[in-house]
Amino acid sequence: MDNIAEGSKINQKTTRCLAAAAYSNPFFRTHAIRTVLENELKAVGPSVGIDLETVLRHCLDARAAKRRRDWIPIIIGFLGAPLSFFENYDAIFFLHFLGIVICLYVFIRDSWWCDITMASRNLSKHSYNPDRTRPLSSRDAKRVAQAQAYSTGNVVTYSGFSPFVGSGIDMGGWSFSLDLTKKKAHTALESPLDFRIDELYDALDKSVASLDLDHLSFREQLYINGQDVGDSPEQLPNRLGAPLPSVPDSKFKELRESGGDNLYRFYKSYSVTDWGGDLVFTLFLRIRKRRDNLFVESDYFLLTPLQQIYTSVDSLPKNPTFTQMCRVVGKGILFAIVYTLLWPLVLLIKGILFLNRYQNRKKAKTNAKQRGDYDYGAVQTLREFAASPGYHRYFQKLDTSMYQKLLELKVLDCVVGFLDERGIETTDIRERQSTILNHGVVVSGGEVKVGSMSFGQQAMATARGYSTGGKPAGNQT
Repeated sequence: MDNIAEGSKINQKTTRCLAAAAYSNPFFRTHAIRTVLENELKAVGPSVGIDLETVLRHCLDARAAKRRRDWIPIIIGFLGAPLSFFENYDAIFFLHFLGIVICLYVFIRDSWWCDITMASRNLSKHSYNPDRTRPLSSRDAKRVAQAQAYSTGNVVTYSGFSPFVGSGIDMGGWSFSLDLTKKKAHTALESPLDFRIDELYDALDKSVASLDLDHLSFREQLYINGQDVGDSPEQLPNRLGAPLPSVPDSKFKELRESGGDNLYRFYKSYSVTDWGGDLVFTLFLRIRKRRDNLFVESDYFLLTPLQQIYTSVDSLPKNPTFTQMCRVVGKGILFAIVYTLLWPLVLLIKGILFLNRYQNRKKAKTNAKQRGDYDYGAVQTLREFAASPGYHRYFQKLDTSMYQKLLELKVLDCVVGFLDERGIETTDIRERQSTILNHGVVVSGGEVKVGSMSFGQQAMATARGYSTGGKPAGNQT
């Protein structure tokens, strides 16, 4: 079961800011298009915390406008080059002057469109109109739809160590195992009752949903490393194409019940989105039943707020000021002068970049064809790329802690209650539950480990630590 929240309202701030960055930040725009749309062999990570389709549409719209703008001085330069052979200097001067005027108009108009029309009047917090883009070509529309499909698919193909691409910073977690043959004391049952894993997942969904948190979403997905996806023909039917975003429902249900196999791992996730998409806390849960034992694993991840470079659109006034308009016009004039004088260099750079992209695509396809361990996985999502290393507000840290504790409590209480109803001894879980909820660690063999402090002898804590400062912590050793 998937309960995916509507991104248009929940993630409005982050989506709006990144859509505005498509016009003001050429590095972000280029990164978005190259890594998401033009990387033909790589999977796309799940879009958490933004409406990916909206951001990509604005990136393509901005790129198309910049391309039209950049080619004007190049075309004028080519047309004006033969004029140097004529001796009618008045005509030459007039035509050059006309070319300069056209360039000034085009560049000032482009600067005004990006900074005033789009940023101030359509993508600011005072006025948000995400659909104000030019229609996409059929090819671009198809590529955007393919990228968006990965956000709703049932498989995540990841690259590198951590499977939870798109979810942000590793905030720690815990795990425990339990003997299912131990009968609970003081029960009328003759022996513990058997159960299916999907029954426990369904109970967890109902328990977590009872929190009634705003913008809570459930997801169920399989995770596979990009270097292993070549061993799954049903997900990678063409080695010279990207992996499919989903596997057949029959295979998904089989892996859901078993918890996964050597290629795929199944995880249930509960995500809470807050602060307009600036904060996304996710609990990943994996439950596996092996013969007479139950294994439960939980991992926490956090998407932090956007870097301030991407939120500059929020500092724009509701109505453009005279100073702002002068700055926009001045920027257009400066770019027009530079591009008009250096159009041969601009053309050379465009040619070099085109050849470089062509060589990279050719090299990637050769590697995919020849190497059995070619990595088709997603490395990072746009939301992760734009995320800051820590919180911006003190209350964001407190809200993260609140969501963590609320979800922990519901998950652990549900597992204990579910097993109690089936006559299974849960004393060990109850003892560990108190430690997890209060300290974020699991006690094993008499030792407690919190951060760099440990007490007891020859024991190992299976939980990972949390930061108490303004910056979320990663794994603690």
